[in-house]
Amino acid sequence: MRPLHLTLRAFGPFAGEVRVDFARGGDAQFLLINGPTGAGKTSLLDGLCFALYGKASGEAREKQSDRFLRSQQARPEDECVVSLVFEVAGRRFLVERKPTQLVRSRGKDVERKHSAGLWELDADGAVLGERLGKVTDVNQRVEELIGFTSEQFRQVMVLPQGEFRRLLLAKSDEKEKILRKLFGAGRYRLVEEALKARRNALERQLSELGAGMEAILSAKGAHGVGELEERLAAALARRGEREAGRDGLRLAQAEAQAALARGQAVEREFLERAQAGEALDALAARQTEAQAQARRAERAVKALEHADLEAAIAQGERAASGRLAELARLDRELAELEARRAQAQEALTRAEAARLRVPELAAERERLAAGLARLRERNAAAGRVRQAESGEAAASTAAAKAEQELSALDQRLEELRREAEGLSGLGAEAARLDMEISRLEAQTGQRAQLDELTRKQSRAEAGLAQAQAGHAEAEAALGQARRARQEAQQALLHGRAALLAATLVQGQPCPVCGSTEHPGPAAGAGALPDRAALEKAEAAEARAEKALESARAAVDAARTLAARLESGLAHCRESLGEAAAMPAEELSRRLAQARERASALNVGQERLERCRAAREELAARRPEALARRDAAQAAHAGSAQALAGARALLERLRSEADAQGADGDAAAVQARLDELARAIPKAEADFRTAQDALNALDTRLGTSRGQRGGLWQGHEEALALLAGQRQDFERRLLESGFYTRREYEEAKLPRQQAEALQEAAARHGQALAAARDRLDRATAACQGKTRPDMAALNAAQERAAAELDALNRELGELSTQVQDLGEALNAIGEKAARTRELEENYRVVGRLADIAAGDNPRRMTLQRYVLAALFEEVARAASQRLGRMSRGRYRLVRSEATRDARSTGGLDLDVVDAHSGEARPASTLSGGESFLASLALALGLSDVVMAQQGGRRLDCIFIDEGFGALDGDTLEDALRTLAELHGAGRLIGVISHVAELKERIDARIDVLPGRPGKGGSTVRQVNC
Repeated sequence: MRPLHLTLRAFGPFAGEVRVDFARGGDAQFLLINGPTGAGKTSLLDGLCFALYGKASGEAREKQSDRFLRSQQARPEDECVVSLVFEVAGRRFLVERKPTQLVRSRGKDVERKHSAGLWELDADGAVLGERLGKVTDVNQRVEELIGFTSEQFRQVMVLPQGEFRRLLLAKSDEKEKILRKLFGAGRYRLVEEALKARRNALERQLSELGAGMEAILSAKGAHGVGELEERLAAALARRGEREAGRDGLRLAQAEAQAALARGQAVEREFLERAQAGEALDALAARQTEAQAQARRAERAVKALEHADLEAAIAQGERAASGRLAELARLDRELAELEARRAQAQEALTRAEAARLRVPELAAERERLAAGLARLRERNAAAGRVRQAESGEAAASTAAAKAEQELSALDQRLEELRREAEGLSGLGAEAARLDMEISRLEAQTGQRAQLDELTRKQSRAEAGLAQAQAGHAEAEAALGQARRARQEAQQALLHGRAALLAATLVQGQPCPVCGSTEHPGPAAGAGALPDRAALEKAEAAEARAEKALESARAAVDAARTLAARLESGLAHCRESLGEAAAMPAEELSRRLAQARERASALNVGQERLERCRAAREELAARRPEALARRDAAQAAHAGSAQALAGARALLERLRSEADAQGADGDAAAVQARLDELARAIPKAEADFRTAQDALNALDTRLGTSRGQRGGLWQGHEEALALLAGQRQDFERRLLESGFYTRREYEEAKLPRQQAEALQEAAARHGQALAAARDRLDRATAACQGKTRPDMAALNAAQERAAAELDALNRELGELSTQVQDLGEALNAIGEKAARTRELEENYRVVGRLADIAAGDNPRRMTLQRYVLAALFEEVARAASQRLGRMSRGRYRLVRSEATRDARSTGGLDLDVVDAHSGEARPASTLSGGESFLASLALALGLSDVVMAQQGGRRLDCIFIDEGFGALDGDTLEDALRTLAELHGAGRLIGVISHVAELKERIDARIDVLPGRPGKGGSTVRQVNC
C-alpha cells in the first residue's frame, strides 16, 4: 500500500482544509514531517489511519471519542472530512470518512454519525469498479486490500509515537497473527486442520466399525460368530426336509381342482334351465300390457294424419286476430291525425296575422338605431371622467406617502450615526479576551483529562493483577484438559481389541487373523470405551485453549492499557506546565470570569455591527426613496390635467344630446333593437313552417285511409277460407273413427313417442318367442344328469390349497433366515478387514496430526514452525541494519526457548550484545536502543516480505518521533540506513522536531501552528 493524496478538513488542529501530496516526489521519496510541538505532526498520521480504519494512529489517541477528531477551532457549520487516495498492486482507491460530530445547520447543532465511502479510480481520477457506502463494508474491504487490521498496520507500516517497540516486544502469538498475513502462511494452518480432521475421521470410522459389528450380533441375538454359523446350518437342514414333502401336496391340490371344475360345469347347466323358466314367466306376465300399448300406438298414428290441417286452421285464426289488431291501430291513428290537422290550421291563422305586422316593426327598428349612437358616445365620456378622478386620487396619495418615507429614512440615519459613535472602541478588548479564554479552556480540558487518567491508572493496575491471576488459572485448566484428552484417546484405542474379542467363538475363525483358536482374547476393564468420551475430552481441551488465549489477551491488554495511561499522564503534565499544580476549581473560576467579560463585550459588539449594517442599508435605500417621491409628484400633476380634459368633453356631449332630444338608457334601446331583429324574420319563418305542417298532415291522412280499406277487404276473404278448413277437419275426424273432439285430443301423441310404442310392442313379441326357445334347449341339456354338491367340492379344494400354502410360507421363512444369517456373517468379516486397514493408517496419521498441532518437543505448530524459519530471515535482515546503526554492537536472533512454561514460543526475539557476547531479551534495551532495534526490525520485515513470492509488498513506512533519544553519531547511522530504503523505491516518512533532520532530509512537510484566535494549523510542502 502506498498513500498518494491526503486531504483533511476541520480535523484535529487543522481548522481549514489542508492537502498533503505524497506523490509529488515520484515513486521513491524520503519525507520529513517537521514542526514545533503541538503543531499537529502526529495528526497527519491520525488522518492517514482514520481514513483507512476509522481509528487514530496510537492506542491512547484511538480511545478518544470521534468528536475529539473534529477541530475545535473550525467554524460550527464546517464538517470534519478526511479523504485518502492510495494505491495497492497497481490499483488506485479513494476512501473518505466523516467522524461522529456536531455541525451547525440552520442555527441548530445537528449530530451526524460516522460515515465512510470507498471508490476505485482510474488513472485520471474517474470513479470505476467498486463503490461502497457502509462503514462496516469499507472497514472490511480496506483490511482485505492492505492485508492488516488497524493494530497490525500500526505495528508494521506506522510506528506511532510511544508505541514503536510493540512489534519488537510482542509475544509469539501476536507476532504469529502478523506474520501469517504478511507471508500468506494460512495454508500451513489448513494442513494442520486437515491432519486433525483426518485423524478424527479415522477415529470415528474405527468406532463406527466396532459399533457396527456389535450392532449386527445384537440385532441377531447372538453372542458370537459361532452361534450365527450354528443357526445357519440348522436352517439349511430344516429347509431340505420340508422341500421333500411338497410334491405330494401339489398332486392332491391338482386332483381337487379338476373335480371342482367338472361339478361347476354341470351346475351351470341346471342354473341356465332355472333362469330360462323365470325369464319366460316374466314375459308372459307383461303380455296384456304390451297389447294395450300396441292399440294406443295405432290410434296415435291415425291422429297424426290430421295434424297438418289442424295446424293450418290454428295459423289462420292467429292471422285473423292480428289483422283485427292492425285495423284498431289504424282507426286510432286516423283520429289522432284529424285532431293534429285542426291544431295546424289554427297555427297557420296566427302566423299569417303576425306576418302582416312586419312593416310596422321595421319602421320602429330604424328610429331606435338612429338615437343609440348618440347615447353610447355620451356614456363613454362619463366613464372616462370617473376613471380620471380615480387616477388623480391615487396619484395624490402616492405622492404624500413617498414624501413621508423619505423624511422617516433621513431621521433613522441620524439616529444610527449617533448610536455607532457611542459603541466604537470595543474590538481591541474583545480580541484580548478571546485569547485568554482559549488558553484557559485548553488548560481546563487538559486538567480534567489529567484527573481522569489518574483514576483510570488506578483501575488499570487492579485489572492487571486480576488478569494475571486469571491467566495462571487458565494455564492449569488447559494442562488438566490435555491430559484428560490423551487418556481418553489411549483408552479408545486399547478398548477396540476388547470389543473385537467379544465377538470371537471357539472353533470359528477370527475375522482379524483367521485362527480358529483363541487362547488369550483381550478383556476390557469395565465398560468398553466409545467415541463420545473422546469427543467430550477434545471439546473440553478446546474450551480450555480458548480460555487461555482470552486470559493472555486480557493480560496483554491490561499491560498495554497501564503503559498507555502512564504515557498519557506524562504528556498531560508536560502540556499543563505550571497549571498542573493549580486546583481545577481555580482554573474554572478564572475561565468563568473571562467568559462573563467576553459575553458583555460581545453584546456591545453585536449592537455596533447591527448599527453599522442598518446604516449602510438605509443609506443605500435613500436614492431610491428620493426617486420614488419625484416620480409620484410628476404622476399626480399629469392625472389632474387628464381629469380636467375628460370633464370638458362630457359637458359638450350632454349639451348636444339635449339639443337633439336623445335621452334614455342605451342598454334598454339596444335590447329592444335586438328583440325587433329577431321578431321580423321569425314571423316569416313561422308562417312558412305552419303552412308546411298542414300540407304534411293532409298527405298522411290520405295514406292511412287507403291502408285501412285494403286491410279490411283482405280480412273478409281470409275469414271465408278459414270457415271451409274447419268443415273439412270435422269430416276427416269422423272418417278416422274419432266421433268427438275429446277422443281426438286424447289419442294425440308426439310422432317419436307413437313410433316408440310400436317398436316396444314388436320387441316384446320377439322376446317372448326367444324365451320359449331358450327354455326348450336348457331342458334338453339337463336330461339324464344329477345336480352336484358344490359345497363339498369347494371345501376339498380349499383344504388342499391351504396345506400347500402353509408349506410354501414355512420354506420362505427358512430361506429368509438363511439369507439374513449369511449376510450378517459376510458383513462382520468385511468390517473386521476394514478395521485392520484403518488402524494401520491411524498409527501414521494420528502421530502426524499431533506433531503438526504442537505435540512435539518444541511445542510449535506446523504453521509457527514455518513462520519461525521466515522470522529467522527477518531477524538476519534486521541485524544487518541494526549492526550498522549500532556500529556492530547489536544483532537480533530468534529465541528457541519460551519465556515461561505457560505459553508457546518460537517467535520471541533476543538481542546479542557484542560487548558481552551474551544474548538477552529485547525488552532489556534502553529507549534509544529499543528505537533502533524496532526500526531495524520493521525494515528487515519489509525486505523479507517483498523477497517472498506471494507476500505482500510494503511500499511505505512512517516513524513518529524516537530520533530525539539518539546521539549525533547514532542519528547519522540511522538516517543513512533509511536513505538506503529511499533508494529502494519505498516511501519513508519521518515525524520529528529534531533540528538535525531538517539539514539531512531535503523533502519536508512543515506543519505550521496557527495564531491564537486566528485559525488552526496549516501545511507547507518543501522540495516535494
